[in-house]
Amino acid sequence: MGNSIYRYLHLLYHPDEVRVCVPLLHHVFVRVFDASGEPHIRPYTPCCIEFESADRQKSEATVNSLDLLVKVYELGCVSTILDKLRPGDNLQVSLPVGNMFPSVLLGCPGGFDEDSLRPWRYIYMLAGGSGITPFLRVLLLNSHFSSIDEKKTATAPKLRLLWFNRTLDDIVLEDELSQYASRLHPRLIVQHILSENDSADSLKRPKILNGCLTEDLVRSFISPEQSSPQPDANLWMICGPRGFNTAAVG
Repeated sequence: MGNSIYRYLHLLYHPDEVRVCVPLLHHVFVRVFDASGEPHIRPYTPCCIEFESADRQKSEATVNSLDLLVKVYELGCVSTILDKLRPGDNLQVSLPVGNMFPSVLLGCPGGFDEDSLRPWRYIYMLAGGSGITPFLRVLLLNSHFSSIDEKKTATAPKLRLLWFNRTLDDIVLEDELSQYASRLHPRLIVQHILSENDSADSLKRPKILNGCLTEDLVRSFISPEQSSPQPDANLWMICGPRGFNTAAVG
């Protein structure tokens, strides 16, 4: 992905190995080995960035491959190894793991109806850094339903995504998210928040704010008409580093 700190990995299961489709809102553990042979394990949420891959997410091909968005840290023992992978290299990936199930978005409670969305009024997504990954498939899912049945769009949930990053260079998916916002207009609003505003250009862009995750900032994003008297009418989803998640729920 250019000179950014992110890498997009397309992994293919070996034809002789078991192939498992990773459910929506689930992740996998990736195991790598350092130069001394010591194993290191990190969780990653499969995603789908390219729109032309949307059909693959709904087809048999999903069990043949995984797409991972990896944030490379200078001292990250796993991400630096993943950054050095080349076509043909092997990687160990676990079975899917997750505490949330697709039924929170699809069909009715306790069910799994792929032909309908749960009747949430609003779905709020707070993403910190690489925590954007699970929400890419949420947007893809909503885009899929909008494309196959325009009648369902009127009753589909409104989507609000706040993506928190450090600098402008960290927003590697700005174009892709803009495409989602266009496809899902006016249901989807995407807002970028930078903790380090190092670019005068970003000050001129309405979809980029300067700040950190605070209660006041989140409340300012929820206008009075968006608030619901029914506490169970809105779904909140949070994903990011541990400190970000703690601040979001605290």
